[in-house]
Amino acid sequence: MVNSKFRAITPAYDEPGTEDCYDRDNSFIDYNFYASGNVQSHLFFEGEYEDDGEMLQYSGVKFAYEGYAFNHEEYDTEKVDANSTIAKSASDTESLDPDFVNYDINVDPALYEWNDSWNFHVNAGSPVLTGAYTPADAARQPFYSVTGLSVNGKTYTSPAVQPWFGAFGTAE
Repeated sequence: MVNSKFRAITPAYDEPGTEDCYDRDNSFIDYNFYASGNVQSHLFFEGEYEDDGEMLQYSGVKFAYEGYAFNHEEYDTEKVDANSTIAKSASDTESLDPDFVNYDINVDPALYEWNDSWNFHVNAGSPVLTGAYTPADAARQPFYSVTGLSVNGKTYTSPAVQPWFGAFGTAE
């Protein structure tokens, strides 16, 4: 996750059987890499809001790392992201920069317009290349990785899970 300002949220985790509860037995929300640029987003909200008659302060998260470190009531820090790498401070932004081949994480994400020259592969030495989950459990393998899925006579297979964060790895 890059500059998203929020981590994985699991509402109703402790309420199995409710509509809002995700399938905790078969869900795996961990080994994420939360990267933050060092630029302030111009999209943030500050002030108060009412919750069940009580006036509460809204945090005014301006940087992604502030949102990743925010004490959000829906962040289940005991069960979710226990092994994730998370930029939670301004000092983390440099050491946890994914080092994309061609994508600047230090631009206000609210101002982005798609650019076909972006390349989300990472350079050798990127911090996303180590520390991720290495799957050995068959239940953690992607669907259609062996048999494939046939559509209009063409078979598509899912790539195997790799021991790095993100989808692409290096460009090599």
